[in-house]
Amino acid sequence: MIYLDSSALVKLALTGPESAALTRWLAERADQPLVSSALHRAEVPRAVWQAEPGALPRSYKVIKRIARVTLPRPVRPSGWPDLDARVHPAPDGRPAPSAVEGSSGTRTLRAAVS
Repeated sequence: MIYLDSSALVKLALTGPESAALTRWLAERADQPLVSSALHRAEVPRAVWQAEPGALPRSYKVIKRIARVTLPRPVRPSGWPDLDARVHPAPDGRPAPSAVEGSSGTRTLRAAVS
């Protein structure tokens, strides 16, 4: 089984510096199923649309080849800090800017465990 995150799937839908190498690497392992989390169904078309709108149909073809896996809770190994524990609301109740403007990895992790 090969797990591909959304950025790898975007490389399969668009032609870029690493696309050919990834395609070759996967071809050498064609007997292994390709899987990703459900997030790829939203993230890949969005990224492809922003980069090259004409490639959107290609992104859907890539998505059709991928099996979805459910990520267990928690996504992070035990002993790692809880990212959500560091997010404190502002005095007026709105999320702190760091929660909104955090890295995409933080948002992805938070979305994956929601």
